[in-house]
Amino acid sequence: MDNDDLVEVESPTSAMDDTEDEPEEEQEPGPEAESRQENDSRTSRKRQLHILQSLRWLSAMHIICYHFLAETGNKRWDNFASWGASQLTYFFVLSGFILAYQYTDRGITNVGKFLFKRWARLYPTYLLSIIVQCIALPKVGIPVDAGALAAVFFSLTAWIPRYFLNFINTPGWSVGAFLFQYMLFPTLLKPISRAKQGTRFKKLLPACWIFSILEAGHAMGIDISLFKPFNSIILPPHTGSFIFGIVLGCCYLESEKQSAETRIPELVRHFGLCAIIFASVILFISTHATSVPSILYYWSSRGLFMPLFAFIIWLGALETDCLLRHWLSLKPCLLLGQVSFTVYILQGCVNTFSANWIGPWINKQFGLSLDYNYVFLVVLNVVGFVVHFMLEQPAYNALLFLDSRSSTEPAGIKEVSGWRRTCNTFISYEWVRIVAYYLL
Repeated sequence: MDNDDLVEVESPTSAMDDTEDEPEEEQEPGPEAESRQENDSRTSRKRQLHILQSLRWLSAMHIICYHFLAETGNKRWDNFASWGASQLTYFFVLSGFILAYQYTDRGITNVGKFLFKRWARLYPTYLLSIIVQCIALPKVGIPVDAGALAAVFFSLTAWIPRYFLNFINTPGWSVGAFLFQYMLFPTLLKPISRAKQGTRFKKLLPACWIFSILEAGHAMGIDISLFKPFNSIILPPHTGSFIFGIVLGCCYLESEKQSAETRIPELVRHFGLCAIIFASVILFISTHATSVPSILYYWSSRGLFMPLFAFIIWLGALETDCLLRHWLSLKPCLLLGQVSFTVYILQGCVNTFSANWIGPWINKQFGLSLDYNYVFLVVLNVVGFVVHFMLEQPAYNALLFLDSRSSTEPAGIKEVSGWRRTCNTFISYEWVRIVAYYLL
């Protein structure tokens, strides 16, 4: 992240699981019914962004290789891994794109419920990684700093440079960044969705890209007097990338309504995505990230490749690529994409176990001398699958169930607002049931 590594990063399917079930009214056949059927078909189409979901896992693996496999001695591989931090931009742009694509038409009727769902999606696995690291680190001689633990637990490391890099969960900064950006989303969606298509393309998208340069300059310690007010505003990394994704999602949705995808040349629709990804890989393996000018190096991990990822997301959403559509839509690829955020968040604690226990045990049992980093990648993905389907998804469903229970009121009493309902959930005695659920 970021995640990404992503980073919620959040899968397209999970972002689209939040459709509120409302009773449908019976309508007589007519123009309104036909319009409604057309909207329903468009809604169902929104759920088929398979290529983007599968690409999330590839991006997560690129980030993880940047963290742990960037100095193998193989020049081409090291060059490729050195660009892994750039994939954080993809995670944040994709998150904004998916949310805008899903909520622009139907809107957000309950902000508190929206934010609670986002938190419930991100935090259970994140909390698990914190608990595991607090148990494992002292056993390998690394003390757990109380300040760092508090900052990580409350997802504040994105705002506290002292604890941004920590032994507990360094990628966890993206959780705080995502939660902050999710709070911005309901406020930003309306003005962006109401802007003209030309304004979004010609002004808003370039403005987000330029803002990412300020982030890169701030990371380098550059204080430009003209932009000093911006430097004084402490925003989590990749806020510009997330807003860029919102604008891109609104642009794509508008073009979809106008069937503007037919205006894209057929050659680009069928082979453009594959060509862009292939060209990106060639660029990454031919040049090391540290060999470029410093400003480009810092900018590469903060938004330099926004336009590149915009093309990838746009063409991936079309799902018309002749070479990649079939392979990236296979069930195994979709499952990998679904667990990509889990893998990203757990990379630190799984690496601790791989380096100190799992890797040495495998080498001892089988008489091997494997680098634990290669064992780590396999173990990480296996653990990611187990945690996602046996903890993260059940915990998410349990939290939503508790939220729905806390929102029930006797007949005749006014419905509780989303914010108050969220607070009621946090202070409810039914949290005991979550603990029991985990124990079971």
